[in-house]
Amino acid sequence: MPEVQLQLFGRLAEFSAKVGENWTIDPSGGTLEHMLEEIAAVDPRLAEQIASPQFRVAVNDQLVSLAHRLQPNDRVALLPAVTGG
Repeated sequence: MPEVQLQLFGRLAEFSAKVGENWTIDPSGGTLEHMLEEIAAVDPRLAEQIASPQFRVAVNDQLVSLAHRLQPNDRVALLPAVTGG
């Protein structure tokens, strides 16, 4: 099955053990939104982070929309909301 490489940053890094470094995607190229729904189901706290309006995702170092179609071997970076002053 085709996979993408996952990178979890910031407070999402604590979920790395549950989610893993690779995620299996639909062979026909599933959407980022579908993958995030699956990942959110892993842990309610992770779902809360993904639901944040400030949550972003980069695929191959480019910020993308939820409609983005994933390809095998894409690098998907989950970027949580950050605060600072």
